[in-house]
Amino acid sequence: MKVLMVLSVDRRAGKTAISAAIGRCLVDSGKKVGFMRPIFSGDSNEDAAFMGNILGSPDSLQAMSPEITPDNIAGHFEASIKQVAADKDALIVEGMVNDTGLAEAFRQIAATLGARVILVESYQSAHPDRYQLFGARLM
Repeated sequence: MKVLMVLSVDRRAGKTAISAAIGRCLVDSGKKVGFMRPIFSGDSNEDAAFMGNILGSPDSLQAMSPEITPDNIAGHFEASIKQVAADKDALIVEGMVNDTGLAEAFRQIAATLGARVILVESYQSAHPDRYQLFGARLM
């Protein structure tokens, strides 16, 4: 299974638009695609609902959008990844890397999953220090 992470330091930078375009192309070519976007307490999981619809996913919103805490991101991912990735050809994971701790957590997840990473940059942002963590995985 191929894993693609679509990350940004900014909210509303276009992560879901990019994920939807890539995911829909894969579905249209006959691939089964899973989606995950972890949320923090109080965040909305409307992007996961949208992506579930775009991908025709049978996965629950709770699995696609697990609630996480900043101190244990990787731990919260394990159970959800197993459920969402089951029988899939590809998995798209969205996330925020708006601080160094989150960037490091997602770097570890990317390394564990063998993921490629797309970093979406809004016009006004520039955080190369966080992006450098991804090294050769960066697309």
